[in-house]
Amino acid sequence: IVALWKNQALVIECKRVSSAEVDAAKRKHKEMREREIVEGCLNAKLDEGTQQITDKDYIDGVQLAFPAADEIVCYTIAFCGKRCMVRKVG
Repeated sequence: IVALWKNQALVIECKRVSSAEVDAAKRKHKEMREREIVEGCLNAKLDEGTQQITDKDYIDGVQLAFPAADEIVCYTIAFCGKRCMVRKVG
């Protein structure tokens, strides 16, 4: 998602943790509580989103498409059901 306002741009990469991913983590880490497992999955998705923003040069793409954007802020959001985590990138 890219949002523009005057000379500012906001880039948001969203990642979803599937129930299958949570179930696989539960089987792998039987000693952990569900909350810890979900938080671990969310953090892994935040890492994935951060890497995607970096690898695909989202900032460069926004600068090329919208040269007036002096300030570009990037976030990645991971969600699992009603739980979510947000991380600022860069």
